[in-house]
Amino acid sequence: MIIKITKYIWLGSLAFISLVHADSRLETEAKTYAVEVYLLHQQVKVVSDMCEEPIPESSYPLMLKGPKLIAEKMRISLQNFEEILRDETDYVTNLKERLDEYDCLFRDNKLVLETLIKDYDMAVFRLDIAAELDEPIISQKEWSSGYDNRIKEAIKEYYEEAYVVALGVLLKREFVPSDIAQDSLYSTNKYWYRFDKGWKSSISEYLVEINSYFIDEKLENVPDEGLNLLFFVDRRNNIFEMVALENEESVIEKLSNPSWYYSNGELTVSQRQ
Repeated sequence: MIIKITKYIWLGSLAFISLVHADSRLETEAKTYAVEVYLLHQQVKVVSDMCEEPIPESSYPLMLKGPKLIAEKMRISLQNFEEILRDETDYVTNLKERLDEYDCLFRDNKLVLETLIKDYDMAVFRLDIAAELDEPIISQKEWSSGYDNRIKEAIKEYYEEAYVVALGVLLKREFVPSDIAQDSLYSTNKYWYRFDKGWKSSISEYLVEINSYFIDEKLENVPDEGLNLLFFVDRRNNIFEMVALENEESVIEKLSNPSWYYSNGELTVSQRQ
């Protein structure tokens, strides 16, 4: 499976990784609701056990529904979801710290439990109607372990087809030099590409993302420093494939030193193209 920018991105709102690299808004919401359901489910159980306040029998089906929905929507087992959440976020630790401070002797535990169950019920409802992920979430460790192979596969599949192969970033418009943005017919478009170095034929340093609607829908959490990418470009400057990068060193190792690069806006050709 090749990493495509249309299918892979670091998830900004949560601290674990998704194989749906570029989440739609609905998929991002589904992850948020899954975390909410899990944490509220834990609170209900802990408060009930710790304070010896029984969960109403009428809520038993609801308590079973939440974990089942998490597994279905995230497309992994609940155990794996718990491990990812525990290992790669602070949610579980923060929840444990709050619950450790809970004092059953000075609370109306029945009312607290009723309120938690009500909130949990609403979270389950939101998750129930949320989008199911196209691909299951995975841990950062799992993501990183397959990184080298994904880069190899992309180069093997697209290098010969490409007119330009480049390393660069996807940027928000406000981080593009104003004179360059103003000179474009698409100067108001939200996203741009900056090509830093590459192989085969060279390309202009900046290229606007023309299909801005597609990008707006798919990439909602582009960081200020941009997304690091490996680009495969055809003769008409159309990017037909993009691969998310953890670092560029692994690409350079596989393709040798770049044949061209930009420095202070100036193109330098380091070898005959």
